[in-house]
Amino acid sequence: MILSIMKQIYLSTCCQNINPKVNVAGLVINALDGLVHGSIQGHEGIHAEIKVWMRNGYLVQLIEDLFSKGFEVYLTSDHGNKESIGIGRLSQGVLAETRGQRVRTYRDPDMCKETAANYSSIRWPGDGLPKDVYVLLSKNNEAFITEGEAVIGHGGISLEEVIVPFVRVKGKNDNGEV
Repeated sequence: MILSIMKQIYLSTCCQNINPKVNVAGLVINALDGLVHGSIQGHEGIHAEIKVWMRNGYLVQLIEDLFSKGFEVYLTSDHGNKESIGIGRLSQGVLAETRGQRVRTYRDPDMCKETAANYSSIRWPGDGLPKDVYVLLSKNNEAFITEGEAVIGHGGISLEEVIVPFVRVKGKNDNGEV
């Protein structure tokens, strides 16, 4: 029932409100990000939730509507994600500037160095960052969460997290050909 109401709201508002003079539009669909951040069953659970989300037809309808308005359609993401296992929660309160599951930032170089000595991690050399920012990254399949706990996270340097898709979606012509 709720999905059908959401679909009706979408159909009556999204593409109908695009000004005909607009020839480039960027739309953000935050649903998938919400599914990933709320995941408690790993990648298998995320894949199942995405299948359910796709069945509601929202994305297909959006793409079809954009095609009907003459837009070219590209899909991308702001980051990837990785399933990781906890190596221990870091209880540092305000001592860490950023307290992510896969990355931590510090203003105090000694705090960063001390944490790196006590936890499996990689110290970022600082390339591209302000001089007073010190970064600690979790290693490949690890996260700064409760030991043994699994999480889907991002912020690290694995290929899965830093390579993002950029896909052109092609529609079918009147003959049903792509």
